[in-house]
Amino acid sequence: MKYKISGILLAAGESKRFKTNKLLFKVKDNPIIYYSLKNLISSQIDKIFVVLGRDENLENYVKKEFEHKKIEILKNENPEKGIISSVKIGIKKCKSKFNAVLIHLADMPFVSTDVINKLIYELKKTKKIIVPKVKDKIFHPRIFPEKYFDEFLKLKDNESGKKVIEKYKKEVMEIEFEDENFFKDIDTMEDLRFFYVK
Repeated sequence: MKYKISGILLAAGESKRFKTNKLLFKVKDNPIIYYSLKNLISSQIDKIFVVLGRDENLENYVKKEFEHKKIEILKNENPEKGIISSVKIGIKKCKSKFNAVLIHLADMPFVSTDVINKLIYELKKTKKIIVPKVKDKIFHPRIFPEKYFDEFLKLKDNESGKKVIEKYKKEVMEIEFEDENFFKDIDTMEDLRFFYVK
């Protein structure tokens, strides 16, 4: 039986440091979310749940540009509750249907398909929690086998997924990468320069 892996792409944030939704900000002819979604679609992920907030423009873009059988849009009507509220929405869709979930942030466009597939390879080999690491710092995307799904549903909205990692740290496999630029997130206009130095 196939080991099925879903992806949750978190895209409900309010982009407070941008004057507009940063995920729709165009760089090299495409919005930032285009790169994050394209890399996930090209990976070994079986299904991608894109969790959006109240931005209708972003929802319309994803629906129009990514009519792909891998993608399903989920809505977080209360994104101000925080990132874990979006994770829970995705996890609820994954329960009993997938063997593991990869949790990814939509504002991390440089995480390549190769990086994602490397993490998936390590998951299938070890069945552990998989996190990428550069030097002493861990990043997204992170993969959690299904036995940890309920741990996310127990989290309060002001808590972090790191709580699950800390609770089960003996079950965490840290995968070393050399290039931190893979894991840059776009928080400010200045961060856009990373599109041109890769």
